[in-house]
Amino acid sequence: MQFVYDGRAGQEALLFEGDSFAHLVKSRRSRVGEALHVRNLQEPIEYVYQLESISRNKAHALLKATTPLVLPSLHSLSVGWAMVEQKTVEKALPMLNEMGVRKIVFVKSDYAQGNVKMDFARLERMVISSCQQCGRSDLLVWEESPSVAAWLEANPEGVVVDFSPNRLGSQKPTAFLVGCEGGFSPKERALFEKRTVVGLDSPYILRSESAVVAMASKILT
Repeated sequence: MQFVYDGRAGQEALLFEGDSFAHLVKSRRSRVGEALHVRNLQEPIEYVYQLESISRNKAHALLKATTPLVLPSLHSLSVGWAMVEQKTVEKALPMLNEMGVRKIVFVKSDYAQGNVKMDFARLERMVISSCQQCGRSDLLVWEESPSVAAWLEANPEGVVVDFSPNRLGSQKPTAFLVGCEGGFSPKERALFEKRTVVGLDSPYILRSESAVVAMASKILT
């Protein structure tokens, strides 16, 4: 683990209780006198605390130093993803975060399951855990889009991933759109006539999450 996340990082003193205490003392086995590198994922600063005391269910730490962080200059990539079940998103989320995807836009599409509702609080917890593991210091964010047409309008330079003989090549688009398991409807495909549509270089039909990870990897790595 590269650092400890705490939204209060920057305060002169931190009191760890409940889940944060369990994680710090029982899981990480932190000890009195140990330096804790803490980030709040809202600003490019790492705060160094010293663990002053540990009781039965509380730990107290004092701020000792601050270290500015130089965030890497990454290609800013937004993923448009037609609505799928949350468990499908959760399979790919840590990988997308580790690669540096900036944003995921969940798009309502004709073949998407209409009753899907994302638990964004749970997704944020997963992203925070991934950041602590990989060292990323900014949070991947998400939005919702009411339709494929709305996503296309909001991303005029975005490319669409569908069944196509065209390949991405050396292009580095800032946004791409992947359909759900059922793909795109004929009405939606009619909207793609003047857009760049690319396929992935695979002889097999990929699951939605596989297509998202493969496309993000081609652009970012």
